[in-house]
Amino acid sequence: MIDISAVIVAAGNSKRMGVLDKIFVDLCGKPLIRHSLEAFIRSGIFERIVLVVNKDNLNRTRELLDSYIESGTLDKINVMQGGRRRQDSVRIGLESLPKCKWVAIHDGARPCVTPELIVKGAREVEMNSASIPVVPLTDTVKRVDSLGRVINTLDRGSHYSVQTPQFFDYGILLGAHSSCSQETFTDDARMFEIIGKKVKIFEGSTENIKVTSPTDIVMAQAILCARGNG
Repeated sequence: MIDISAVIVAAGNSKRMGVLDKIFVDLCGKPLIRHSLEAFIRSGIFERIVLVVNKDNLNRTRELLDSYIESGTLDKINVMQGGRRRQDSVRIGLESLPKCKWVAIHDGARPCVTPELIVKGAREVEMNSASIPVVPLTDTVKRVDSLGRVINTLDRGSHYSVQTPQFFDYGILLGAHSSCSQETFTDDARMFEIIGKKVKIFEGSTENIKVTSPTDIVMAQAILCARGNG
């Protein structure tokens, strides 16, 4: 069995959702974060899972686990308080894990991730030190200046939209977080690039959307309910 653990990050403040905390939004009868977590559990490959949330959600998240996760699985899951930035929360999750060979980093706000995609990523990373899921861009992409004027049109054929979960060599990623702590990054793969490591892409899923706005909730609800994930 592959020696792999996971960090699921859900410590944001949901600013674009207004007063609604997205990780507890009901999707097909379950809180959003439960869909994300259960996909990792159903994959059946993880030694440990760390769920990182903001301090205001610690107790509610622990109550959720007590209510929903069957005994025997619960002892593999830890809930940790996140940091100021996403990368701080990831680092906290990494440091709380026992040493392992590989680690998956996932945004908890992607509830439509599937066990199949997770297993695919785990297989890919065994052949690379870092593997990330991507989907091709379908819209024309323009580069603009600070005044909103178009500079040029990019070749969308060589550009991709990046998703999570992203998969890494645990030791290298932990070192990258230490080396890159003074800068701010939107994903962990960028840290790998900065320290000179290669990142391999694999095919993601157009259904693996990230919930950042009320409109995304409607889309996620439709995807999950169509699958019968209630």
